[in-house]
Amino acid sequence: MFNFLHVHKFDFFMLQETHSKISDETYWKAECGGYVSFSHGEIHSRCVCVLVNPKTPIHVLDTISDPFGRYLLLVIECSNEKFFLINVYAPNRDEPSFFLEVSNYFDHHLYCNVIWGGDFNFVFNLLLDKTGGIQRTNFKARDEVLSIMQTFNLIDIWRERYLNTRAFTWHSNIDENIHCRLDFFLISRSLINNVYDCGLSSWFGSDHCSVTLCRPIIPHSNIRGRGSWKLNCSLLNDPGYRDFISDVVDQTICNYSHLDDCSLWELLKFS
Repeated sequence: MFNFLHVHKFDFFMLQETHSKISDETYWKAECGGYVSFSHGEIHSRCVCVLVNPKTPIHVLDTISDPFGRYLLLVIECSNEKFFLINVYAPNRDEPSFFLEVSNYFDHHLYCNVIWGGDFNFVFNLLLDKTGGIQRTNFKARDEVLSIMQTFNLIDIWRERYLNTRAFTWHSNIDENIHCRLDFFLISRSLINNVYDCGLSSWFGSDHCSVTLCRPIIPHSNIRGRGSWKLNCSLLNDPGYRDFISDVVDQTICNYSHLDDCSLWELLKFS
């Protein structure tokens, strides 16, 4: 996991269901090298955390940690901007009270830019965000979040960018035909013009995808384009690398069998 984090070099990472405990904190902080904050749950259950790239200059103003490992809230200052970061791992059951509890903290941080990410355990749109299985979701929880979004002027940034695209962030390990978009970022509408990319990519060994959100944290910083993707063919001489790639390809095809060949190819580049 830490190799993935170091390679991708994002400024912030919001992780859910890490199953970590207090005794893990020293190791995690040493591996991360930057600021780390946890909300621990029970052993082998829940836990969310936020990791910050050691090269990212931040000042932590406040932290709110759920004792049950379901949410973690950070108020930070970065490049003269204040952000309210919210990382959630929502219950599997339809519990709107969970989101209401989280939203109660919003009133204290109205001056902040909101970035709310995590596993929400519901879908907004059954036609676009789910395939297979029974066509239902946690409707009460969804409606509560929609109300919060309206009250605090938040948007689902991925859906804003891909209005009619069917894509999913989770697949069932029991029924390979069931896929849902349960993971997303809700952000302040005022941030929409600063976001230059929002994407989904497979997370090796997990039934969830990672969701990425890209915006400059330093005003007027130079933003590199996507560039072109090239394969270092010399890597194919390494038997271990070939076996690894073969496993990744097989697992990706199995997990995302609903995608066409072109989409699978693009997804593999991020694996």
